[in-house]
Amino acid sequence: MRAITAYLRERGLSTDKLVLLPPPPSDGEAWKRSKEDRLGIVLERSPKDNALNRRYYDACRRLAAKLGVDVLDFWDDLNDPKMFEDGLHFSAAGSDVVFKYSSTPP
Repeated sequence: MRAITAYLRERGLSTDKLVLLPPPPSDGEAWKRSKEDRLGIVLERSPKDNALNRRYYDACRRLAAKLGVDVLDFWDDLNDPKMFEDGLHFSAAGSDVVFKYSSTPP
């Protein structure tokens, strides 16, 4: 993200036009079931881990602060199984939350 931000700045995009989108939470068990159903296999554990997702989310927020760019801070509003179709991809409700955050000035 640091390199992408630097690349965009080098090409003239101002800091006030940049917004970092951190990785959202997920519903690991729902994603596991979805993968198992789709692939016809049994997985030992979920391929998604919210603890790890949160570490990346927090790192993205820290980087945004350090670089002086905005970040969408939507974790709490998305940390609900109803926000996902299959545990990973947003439902209509999840998409509405992301839209709300991305269309509202910081």
